[in-house]
Amino acid sequence: MKTVEYNYKVPQIGDSGNVWTSGIEENFERLATHKHDGVDSELLAIDNLTRPTQVLDPALWNVNGTGSGYVQNVTIPGGLTIDKVNIRFIIKSGPLANTIIHPTIEPLSVNVYRCIVNDSALELEVLYT
Repeated sequence: MKTVEYNYKVPQIGDSGNVWTSGIEENFERLATHKHDGVDSELLAIDNLTRPTQVLDPALWNVNGTGSGYVQNVTIPGGLTIDKVNIRFIIKSGPLANTIIHPTIEPLSVNVYRCIVNDSALELEVLYT
């Protein structure tokens, strides 16, 4: 049995089932009790968690071709793809500032979507998680 970073166990050629079984048990115990403190696992601090954001400028809303609402085509930042993110829209200014809204979104490609709203004055902050 080989011990690797953070004391996880990896089987070696020739390890018997009993040896590997105890290694698996130790790995499960480590996974269940680690704290991401940099000693027992990789350091995970809130500062390390950045969420890409962008602002949808109200000047860029266009009348929807169907005549209902306003649209912007949005490219998701940071190499993220539509199938791997959660998207949150927050009104950025005005009397409804900081209100979360749920506009219609239509995927156009893996990293571009169409956002449809009913108010062309909306300035939206978009959070990707």
